[in-house]
Amino acid sequence: MVDRTACGRYQKLSCHKLLEHGLYKAALCGAEYDGNVEAQRTVLESYNAQAIVPVADVDQLRARFGVFGVPASVAGVERV
Repeated sequence: MVDRTACGRYQKLSCHKLLEHGLYKAALCGAEYDGNVEAQRTVLESYNAQAIVPVADVDQLRARFGVFGVPASVAGVERV
């Protein structure tokens, strides 16, 4: 589920700006959507710097936040 207010407020921010606001899941989603492996590692490092229980890799971070890649079979998104 997407929070309309948060979407409007943060949709134009880069991954680094999202991390500055503490929005780790949004930053990871953006990096995942763009396929940017370096940004995913940056999110992991930033998260681990703040986390009480750090995670070992990006896959564990995805599982923690419930973030998964876009399936190849998805050609587009339609707003209803």
